[in-house]
This record gives sequence, structure tokens and C-alpha cells, in this order.
Amino acid sequence: TLPGLSNFLLIGAEALATLLGAILGPFFLFHCWLLCKNMTTVEFMEGRRDKAESADADSSAKADSSAKVDASSPYDFGVYENLRSVLGENPLLWLL
Repeated sequence: TLPGLSNFLLIGAEALATLLGAILGPFFLFHCWLLCKNMTTVEFMEGRRDKAESADADSSAKADSSAKVDASSPYDFGVYENLRSVLGENPLLWLL
């Protein structure tokens, strides 16, 4: 029966939903990308570290271009096969 309180709670709930969506949206998309590449978060971070170390070595020692680190996973079999390996054999059951 308090219109001011209900408006305040409605605006607060919208702000909270927007904040959570802004934080969890990119987090979800990043992990979907990892799933499509069949990588774990640890493998992704190790690849970033290796690239940073090789960039430091390139700038100090002028290494050749063959020293670049490949960012792909050795377990990457394509998007469909990666999804199938994680979510199961039957695509009709993936969203359950």
C-alpha cells in the first residue's frame, strides 16, 4: 500500500538485475567460447602467460617468428564435437 516503497524496491530490483547481467553475461560468454575451443580456464591462462613470456623474449632477444605460441587446444575437435563431448551424444537432450 506504499507506492513510494514499491517504486523504490522495483527500481532497486532492476538495478540489481542489470548489475548481475553486466557481470555474469560476459562471464557466461567467455565460458561458452572456452567450451567451443575445448579448453579449461587454466589452459587459457597458461596460454596467455606463455604469450606474454614469448613477447618479452621477442622484445629483448629479437627471436624469430617461429617461436610464436599456438593458442589452440590439442583437444579441439570442432565446435559440434566439443559440445557433444561435454553435453552428451543426443543434441535433443542438451538443454534439459
